[in-house]
Amino acid sequence: FLDSGLETAIILEDDVDWDIHLRTSQIPKVAAAVRQLTNQPSSSPYYYGSPNDWDILYLGHCGDIFKPERWTADVPRMALPDDTLAWRKTMHPKTQAFLRSIHVKEKVRLVHKSIFPLCTFGYAVTRSSAHRLLHDVARREQDGGTVAYDVRILEACRDLGFRCWSANPELFHHMRAPSEIASVETGGGVDDEGRLMGEFGKGTTNLACGARSRDYFTRDPKTLEYLREEVGRKGQCLRQVLDEPPKRPRNSLAQRISSLLARRAAS
Repeated sequence: FLDSGLETAIILEDDVDWDIHLRTSQIPKVAAAVRQLTNQPSSSPYYYGSPNDWDILYLGHCGDIFKPERWTADVPRMALPDDTLAWRKTMHPKTQAFLRSIHVKEKVRLVHKSIFPLCTFGYAVTRSSAHRLLHDVARREQDGGTVAYDVRILEACRDLGFRCWSANPELFHHMRAPSEIASVETGGGVDDEGRLMGEFGKGTTNLACGARSRDYFTRDPKTLEYLREEVGRKGQCLRQVLDEPPKRPRNSLAQRISSLLARRAAS
């Protein structure tokens, strides 16, 4: 990234998933909140606000979870209504308990100054913060820091003056699938173009409708057109549309969509 000449970058682990509404609604809301929280003018040319005003954006993590007494009035924050969020009862039990403990309403995402962000599923950096991470933070384990990379970045936010912001619940999360790099190297777990697919019937933690579901991997022309219209243009989640009970062996996506279309035509 530092060799690229770019001003900002997002670093993603290879086995993360995101919701199908990430680009159309989730990212725009979070970016607008970051701009407002960093006091950016409406005319700012920077989508997330000037990189001079933030160091790390935690968009994907395994929890920025802290004790309720840390959630004081002086913690900068915004609450964003978001209908694309997963229902609370489907989230990880620790996420459920945490959101209840700080009285966050259903279908609301927070953007706030990071307090205890753990894991590096997806995080944005600036040229300045990336340089500091490489040349300062990563070389200070002997000063009492941990050698675990994600915890070391947490320490940078908590102890070393980095200006960090968290989307909570997160936008990116580790998926139930092997590492994509490892899968490519061993020849399994991906399609013939090397794209990672998640497991059948299990959603990704804290995501309502993961984009890397096996349901979206097909070469059938009719199925692809259905996906373009229903998922791509309308933002429909297949879990909500394809209500056929799972079978053993499970019907293919094309078979399930054909069955759905036939039922619709008959009604």
